[in-house]
Amino acid sequence: MTVIPAVNARDIGQTFAETVRGEPAVRQLCVRPYPGGVELWLVTAPIDPDKELALHAASRLLYERFPDAEIDVHIINERHYPHLDAARIIPTGAKPIPLHETGEAAGC
Repeated sequence: MTVIPAVNARDIGQTFAETVRGEPAVRQLCVRPYPGGVELWLVTAPIDPDKELALHAASRLLYERFPDAEIDVHIINERHYPHLDAARIIPTGAKPIPLHETGEAAGC
């Protein structure tokens, strides 16, 4: 089983952030390495299914750039969680990745 070092998990997260940062609906991105792979958790404002699908499609670049990594991308669309802070779905231990060029990242 391949272990993804935390630094590589952060590289994967930063690559995804660069890919989706132009989408105004993205609010928060967190990354969590696990033995053999990495999970990305992207929180969005309420978006329609086509936009959500486009965000999933944007993750294809990750599989091309990091072919040896197992990458799980979770899109947390606030449209599906109207009575819940969607960020609460992000698991403990996930680390924030800045989505915007200011370098600031929302906590995870």
